[in-house]
Amino acid sequence: MAAPFHAERLKGIDLDRLEEPEEWAKIPTLDKEELRAIPPDRFYDQFCIAPRSEVAEYWRSGGTTGVPLFYPRTFEDMRYGILSFARTFHCAGAGAGDTAHISFPLGIHPVGQVYARAAQAQGIGVNWAGSGASTPSALQIELIRRNRPTIWLGMSSYGLHLANLAEAQGIDLAGGPVRLVMCSAEPVSEAKRAKISAKMIALGRGEPSVKKPTDAQIAEIAALAGEVDRLTRASAAASQALAITGRVLDLMSEVKFS
Repeated sequence: MAAPFHAERLKGIDLDRLEEPEEWAKIPTLDKEELRAIPPDRFYDQFCIAPRSEVAEYWRSGGTTGVPLFYPRTFEDMRYGILSFARTFHCAGAGAGDTAHISFPLGIHPVGQVYARAAQAQGIGVNWAGSGASTPSALQIELIRRNRPTIWLGMSSYGLHLANLAEAQGIDLAGGPVRLVMCSAEPVSEAKRAKISAKMIALGRGEPSVKKPTDAQIAEIAALAGEVDRLTRASAAASQALAITGRVLDLMSEVKFS
């Protein structure tokens, strides 16, 4: 709430009740148009207010929906950012033992390099290929054939480009090792999803690689997330109690009671 931008928007939000869905529902949606409306010379005074000593790196949005945004990330931001990226691997069923071919751009836009770091933190091997600008598309296809990654990550449009290029060369990517495709940075229609799956994913011909969750599944996920939060809080409290108890026992061993 220290940022002036949020002080007004989040007025009335009870910070002690943030674990309750009803309280979260009060938080207004923030879109890029609101951020773009902040004058550049006031962006770091009103929104990103962390001192420079806490800034780990600077990111840039993709710009697919308008003018790109540049913004700093603190060291604490990066810890949580990599954690949130890592969770997408868990949600997709990937983990240690998998290898990933990353075709996202590697640069000031974060998605490629953060996905690479998140993958390695989960025991997933990484080929930092980058976009076609850094590693030509024909070479990317050869690397997929040679290194046999189980995961491909990149923009959906580039995935289709690679698949079409491979097909023109008589190469069947869907007959290869890739079992999972993870896309970001642009919308993915159902038709595009099915086409990528049919052309790139082993044993995935014509079938989308990721199914949309049902309402019941979404409700169950929300309930389980709440339970995880409750158990995490309870675990933290229990650990704190044990630490205090240990300190009490240490003190008792140092003194004599008459």
